[in-house]
Amino acid sequence: MSESNNTGHEQSGKKISTFETKMSFGLGLITLLLIFGYFYESFQEVQRQEVIVIAIDIIEAASGAE
Repeated sequence: MSESNNTGHEQSGKKISTFETKMSFGLGLITLLLIFGYFYESFQEVQRQEVIVIAIDIIEAASGAE
């Protein structure tokens, strides 16, 4: 009875499991690279716009005015 519940992965052996592992690793690596690329581009955009410098100037002006 337990043999009728096989999903097919057990029957095909280790070949699919290895393929699935490689695909999962590859997709994970691509996802990680995309995330790092997003943060790198965001950092570059912040540096280009000098948002941090402007924010520090505003905070210094506000604390000096008190």
